[in-house]
Amino acid sequence: MFAVVRRKESGMIVRRASLAPRGLLDGWATELDYVPPSAGSGHLSIRVYHLAPGGGPGPYHRHTSSDSAYFLLEGSLSVRLVAEVATLSPGDLAFIPAGVAHAVANAGETDAAFVEIYGPGAADFVMIEDSSPT
Repeated sequence: MFAVVRRKESGMIVRRASLAPRGLLDGWATELDYVPPSAGSGHLSIRVYHLAPGGGPGPYHRHTSSDSAYFLLEGSLSVRLVAEVATLSPGDLAFIPAGVAHAVANAGETDAAFVEIYGPGAADFVMIEDSSPT
């Protein structure tokens, strides 16, 4: 659950200290959900993930109707987009159009932290059987 410091029709302020990290996939990553559906936005989702060294690859998946972007804050992140794999450095961004299969993994020896932004924010996560990077 999250705590909103101020919420008005014009927006809301969410303080990091009010967010409780959620473990994902048997400890593969932790997630901070800054704009969950319960906040009233179906147009946008913003989450911050932390992956430990050796974390991943995460589930190979696609979003039916949502575009996604991963912005790397720290560490090194391997991003698979269909058959192409690229390594992001801090400040790099991967844009993933709706329907494009993708997965991420920590490509370094330190924690990787990245922001995921996608919209619309509806849950349209479709798993794909092939989870191994090419």
